[in-house]
Amino acid sequence: MAHLFGRPFMGGLERLGIISKGAPEQIQAAVNAALAAAPDRFILGADCTVPPQTSWDNLRLAIQIAHETQR
Repeated sequence: MAHLFGRPFMGGLERLGIISKGAPEQIQAAVNAALAAAPDRFILGADCTVPPQTSWDNLRLAIQIAHETQR
């Protein structure tokens, strides 16, 4: 998608999936898989919103993993 619009693509995580109710190991695996499949210009995201009951710890972990990943 990024090549069609000349802009970064956002996504990779399902908002009602692992990010909202997964264990840390599952979140790490999902983030790593999303980043491995992502184009160069990519913003990791979970659709446009996450459910309000989503743990802040889950969100922080996904962000931390993304920031630490070398591509």
